Amino acid sequence: MGAMSRAYGPMAPTMTGQQTAFQNMLLQLVTLMMPLMTGRAPGALAGSPSGISGAGGVPAGASAANGLGGASRAQAPPDFSNPPGAPRGTHQSRGSGYYPHNSRMEGGYVDRRGNRLYTLQDYLAGRAPYVSVAMDKNLRIPYGTKLRIAELEKKYGRPIELRVVDTGGAFTNRGFSRIDICTASRRDSLDPTINGPLTLSFG
Repeated sequence: MGAMSRAYGPMAPTMTGQQTAFQNMLLQLVTLMMPLMTGRAPGALAGSPSGISGAGGVPAGASAANGLGGASRAQAPPDFSNPPGAPRGTHQSRGSGYYPHNSRMEGGYVDRRGNRLYTLQDYLAGRAPYVSVAMDKNLRIPYGTKLRIAELEKKYGRPIELRVVDTGGAFTNRGFSRIDICTASRRDSLDPTINGPLTLSFG
């Protein structure tokens, strides 16, 4: 029996070593499986750079806005409500186009209050909050009054928010029969839809 005790005696440390190796293997396996279970990259678990940030899975080195093309961010649906004193209803008009340019004909780069002119093309690209338009000053339309033009919305397949922020001598005493729409260039100002009959709708 004594011989057997000596024969089996050395096996105890050997089993302990096997158990330790097995535990280490399990730990490594769990570490490798964790990214698959959590959907995160291994580097992110350890807090090391991995190409994935911890904020919503946005790629490292990129901002949340990058996927929106910078300036061409998605626009909120237009709110066409107007304050008291603004025109109401629908009016038939004829359009024309103008563009920001430092000339007597075009009138410069700002509206009647000195604010930047916003063009139709910038609005369609998501770079402007509205489209600047000019109308007869004698209508006394409140600055910033919003309107829609059915023909433009049909052409571009989307709502378009226009605001009366400008005026011009050519429109004096023309009432609702004339409207000038701000465009990006002379070529854009010659668009046949802009220069045709237009239906103006005030909210």
